[in-house]
Amino acid sequence: MSTRQRPGGLPLLVFAILCFLLLPLKSFSGEADKNDKTYKYEVKKGDTLWDICKEKYNDPLVWPKLWEINPQIENPHWIYPGDEIKIYYEKPGEGEAEKRPFPKLVLNYPISTEINFVSTPEEEANFGIIVAGRIEQKVMLSEGDPVYVEFPDGMDVKIGALYQSFTTLCDVDHPITGERFGNLNKVTGIVEIKEKADTCYIGKVVKSFSELGVGERLRPLPIKISKLTITPGLDHLSGYIVYSETPLIGDHVMVFIDLGRKQGVQVGNYFDIYKEDIIPEREIIGRTTVFPPYKIGELIVLDVQENSATGLVLKSMKEIAPGEMVKLLTKDDLYHMFSGVIGSGI
Repeated sequence: MSTRQRPGGLPLLVFAILCFLLLPLKSFSGEADKNDKTYKYEVKKGDTLWDICKEKYNDPLVWPKLWEINPQIENPHWIYPGDEIKIYYEKPGEGEAEKRPFPKLVLNYPISTEINFVSTPEEEANFGIIVAGRIEQKVMLSEGDPVYVEFPDGMDVKIGALYQSFTTLCDVDHPITGERFGNLNKVTGIVEIKEKADTCYIGKVVKSFSELGVGERLRPLPIKISKLTITPGLDHLSGYIVYSETPLIGDHVMVFIDLGRKQGVQVGNYFDIYKEDIIPEREIIGRTTVFPPYKIGELIVLDVQENSATGLVLKSMKEIAPGEMVKLLTKDDLYHMFSGVIGSGI
């Protein structure tokens, strides 16, 4: 019995079998592509992992995540045009820790009420000021002395509220832009608002840390925290160290950064510190020497203002200076960093 042929000579039965086999293969291939978190990317001339992450995710500081899934890259500073590397469809490292609560990690570091801070011009518009002392026209004040205090119009001032008094030590210029950033302030005491007078408020000095005088400004007293708890950030904020009270920054030195409450920073936030090596861009054997920043330290936030924060350097791998980059760590970052402390059961 002869077998019926399709035009061109292929047996009809064989053709049907091939169609049957090819359909599910195409379906499975499409499903795998849909579920895959990465895709292949061809490196272009001038590409770095830093630049790729900046372009794809608007966050260049996640470049180690790409290096981690591309073990063929021996040195992350060097990638070749024409190479194929894996790229995440979505920003890597996001959302994995949202399914679990972050454990309470407490550092044995009580926050003092005497921490110096940097204020910006926007914040200074809302500060109060000691305009006079009530006893024998005293210029220098001490604990127990009554004072006259003025606040900007429209401020919500409550009787019984406590305020920090402070004096300005010096101007602070931003190390990257060169523009004036604000003032470094030294906390001098605590003033309690006792009553409202016709044109001002009457207060009392309840604590004096150092010389406290007429003309000093006031800001609400930060909530006193007896133990410092590490608090994950919601996103990878990045900024810079704008100032330090010591020329050489190492472990246990206070620094001031250009991120604050307005940008989402909280007391207890943990930051990595990065150094950026400025190297002229030049081609060597078809590559471009643009080096991504590398980690040189860690800090934790002790006090937060509207546009700035005071941090304590907990770890320094090398000398740190104003102008170094800082990156806020999220839940995923902290789980990875403190995995040994948190424990494998979390």
